[in-house]
Amino acid sequence: MKDLIINFPNQLNDAINIGKNFELDASYLSVQNICISGLGGSGIGGDYVRLLARAHSHLPLLVNRDYQLPRFVNQNTLAIFSSYSGNTEETLTSFEQAIACRAKLICISSGGQLLARAKSLHIPYIQLPSGYPPRAALAYSVVQQLFILDAMNCLPSDTISDLQIAIDTIIKLQNNIKQRAHEIVADLGNSLPIIYATSIYEPIAVRLRQQLNENAKILCWHHVLPEMNHNEIVGWTETHPDKKVIFIYDTSQETQINKHTVFLKNVVSQLCEKVLYIAPVGDTLLQKYFYLTHLVDWISVLLAEERQQDATQVEVINQLKSSLIS
Repeated sequence: MKDLIINFPNQLNDAINIGKNFELDASYLSVQNICISGLGGSGIGGDYVRLLARAHSHLPLLVNRDYQLPRFVNQNTLAIFSSYSGNTEETLTSFEQAIACRAKLICISSGGQLLARAKSLHIPYIQLPSGYPPRAALAYSVVQQLFILDAMNCLPSDTISDLQIAIDTIIKLQNNIKQRAHEIVADLGNSLPIIYATSIYEPIAVRLRQQLNENAKILCWHHVLPEMNHNEIVGWTETHPDKKVIFIYDTSQETQINKHTVFLKNVVSQLCEKVLYIAPVGDTLLQKYFYLTHLVDWISVLLAEERQQDATQVEVINQLKSSLIS
């Protein structure tokens, strides 16, 4: 898994080259909404692009993580299906529903049933390189979705060029990123991590939680501001010596969000063992997302190493998949 994380900048470059070769049919530009379906490592890419597009997109965008598509999906919907393996049961089920709804479909996959169905039905698809754990192929799925949304005019005009800046930043700061990850892991120890972020950084909080689950084999949870300051904050009424809070904190955010964050930090710092901070680096949200992605991926794999866990093993998920078809 370490080698896959080290290769992240190269994967981003490879993903850009793949995205450049995909041409969006002009008929897709008339859609009225977008639905991205995917789960786990394949699904989180939808969260990234949804928030990257939020301030610019003229189209509503929803990420679907279920067997059932939302009822609004119809012939005026762009339905993107992301399954790295191509065999995710929930995604395949919703894919068939989208066909019945006559939605405008695009598939992103390395193979499997999804890619085979797309080819047989002449549905546009983007084929990814195979051989990766889905969570280690995030760059491929995110970048393809960025290219699609860029073609839909749902992103800032400099999004694709911004990707190269993000790559250059990661390469330049690679040693610093790894060192910061070592520091976070040393501070975490055997505690139960609680991850807090402002809503715009929720995809990074989800990424960290999922990577800690799958790579380090630990439980944790996350919540976002300002929502959690209307509910979860009330749960901080007694000390929790077994827990440490990780704040994903960007001081450049708007004043009211910073006030929420500072207040929450003051509350929890009195009641948990330690508060840790992860700060983004970059001039744009896209640059910050990819910097933070690389950092949290390193945290998860280094913590797995510290806990003597095999970061690649997800046997219980394989057992689940077997049980679903038995």
